[in-house]
Amino acid sequence: MKLRTKTDKINSVALAHLLKTNLLPEAYVPTMEARTARQILRQRMFFVRLQTMTKNRITTLLDKYQEKLKNYQFLKNTDIFINKAIKLLKENVFFILSEKERRILSQDLSLLESLKERIKANDYFVKKLGKDDERISHLKTIPGIGDFFATLIAFEVDDINRFGNYKKFHGYMGLIPSTYLLGNRTFHGRLTK
Repeated sequence: MKLRTKTDKINSVALAHLLKTNLLPEAYVPTMEARTARQILRQRMFFVRLQTMTKNRITTLLDKYQEKLKNYQFLKNTDIFINKAIKLLKENVFFILSEKERRILSQDLSLLESLKERIKANDYFVKKLGKDDERISHLKTIPGIGDFFATLIAFEVDDINRFGNYKKFHGYMGLIPSTYLLGNRTFHGRLTK
């Protein structure tokens, strides 16, 4: 039923008609436990995203000085974001940078340390979430799925029985490739989100 004019009265009649004919789908409301767990898990993902952005900023800043930094072996052979490398970075590289860039690098390194601590603290809560959950134990048996992703999948799905069949579940999870129809041809693209 497509309506051109929309008022509260017309909308209520249309909704009543959909409800009467049993065409109005029910909305799923996750449990309070699932909503709280989702917040914790999404908070961790947010911190990880910020950490990646910060690392990229530091790498971009150091890439400007590639010629001067090529003599420093610790920058070549190790991950420059482990604590030992960061210490060496502060001791050996700061003097190469301009004063403004030293300040930027110092702030970014400080932010990186703070984010690492927050992620570590958040990991503690994530482990507590999945401690006694049988769903998470089953999910971790799938190759490539560890503690975090098993917990994330379990609480994002919440109740598997809310899906009528596996196709609806696949659609919800974004596991179905996108499809484009062009004339007589069908193209399958990346997974939908």
